[in-house]
Amino acid sequence: MDGAGIAAALALGAQAAQLGTGFHSLPESGAAQVHKDLLVKSTEDDTGITEKFSGKPARGIVNRFMKEMENGATLAFPAQNAVTGKLRQASAKAGKPDFIALWAGQAMPLARALARRGAHRPPRRGNRASPETPERPDP
Repeated sequence: MDGAGIAAALALGAQAAQLGTGFHSLPESGAAQVHKDLLVKSTEDDTGITEKFSGKPARGIVNRFMKEMENGATLAFPAQNAVTGKLRQASAKAGKPDFIALWAGQAMPLARALARRGAHRPPRRGNRASPETPERPDP
């Protein structure tokens, strides 16, 4: 999600909007490397909503845990989050996506764009190679 996405969400009646997914793939992010890699490889069709990791509904890239726990019992937050914590940590440490909460919202294309652009660097003004950035004269 970017500024235009936030404005659109608010115009459609949302009380709030959240930025997050686009930043998970950046080097500064604390996300597991396997999560970062999947964000730039996956599409919006690869996501689903689950409450199985934390006890609260959230969108993530569908993985083994989401599939196997789909019909399983869920504790209320924060108990579910505590119960799955060590499993998520071990999966991340092992570099396996099977049991990580691979959070991914509607900004997955932004994660790919940020990764292609060189991560944390903003687009240069006047860069003709970047069609989404209009050329502006320096002040």
